[in-house]
Amino acid sequence: MKAMKDFLGEHAIRNIVRVFAIILIATVAVITYKTVGAEDAGENKAASTAIVGNPIAEIESIMVDTEEFLIVEFDTINVALSSNTATPVVYASPATVNVVSADAAEDTADEQVSKETADEQVSEGAADQTQDSEEQTQEVTEAATESVIHYGVVAYTDDDYYNLVRIIAAEATGADVMSKMMVGRVVINRVLNARFPSTITEVIYQGNGEQFTPIKDGRFWSVTPSADDYEAANRVLAGEDYAQGALYFAAVSSVTSGSWHSTLNRLFEYYGHIYFN
Repeated sequence: MKAMKDFLGEHAIRNIVRVFAIILIATVAVITYKTVGAEDAGENKAASTAIVGNPIAEIESIMVDTEEFLIVEFDTINVALSSNTATPVVYASPATVNVVSADAAEDTADEQVSKETADEQVSEGAADQTQDSEEQTQEVTEAATESVIHYGVVAYTDDDYYNLVRIIAAEATGADVMSKMMVGRVVINRVLNARFPSTITEVIYQGNGEQFTPIKDGRFWSVTPSADDYEAANRVLAGEDYAQGALYFAAVSSVTSGSWHSTLNRLFEYYGHIYFN
């Protein structure tokens, strides 16, 4: 309707309304005339005149009413159309879309880089912590190994054990297991005696190594222990004693009259050593 009004114009619409009104009145008059008949023509004419009055005036009145009605209807439709007008859609230009897409892609790339960097930092931190933990564990393990106390006939650490094996190997090189056990047992007997140090290592190094010749001449550090040396050490630590409680021993060739051995009680000789207490 609004489109028709805009196209024809308000004045043209009024003329069309007038024409339709005249045609409508003429049509009604013809139908009425034919229906009533010729006999009542005069009477009907008077009635029509009384009803219609001035035909031109009646037609103009009808056209005015019709025109006002149509104008009101046009305005109502226009208002309704105006109130129901949808919000216009604003479309971004291709350039704008491209810029937004590029910005979004750049933001996504930055977020991905940030995430990867954070993951790398977390991984590096975890690796450092793992390495630190492993180093600390190793240090603790080494310290614990050094300080672990074993219990046999005497208490001893791992260092005590290896020092006992080495002194047996150096003092009884090439001897049988029994001879090696006797040398090892002298060390154990000293640990058990209150006049000597209370640990195997301290007994071996007592007096700056003056008690045992391999400490003085260096063989203690160069010797390679054998399986017999380890067996002898294990057995004397378990309590076996074939040295008869001896606290000293010396090579047979070194025992002469007037030597320091002369003040000791000689117990027995075995495999090139003489044992004393």
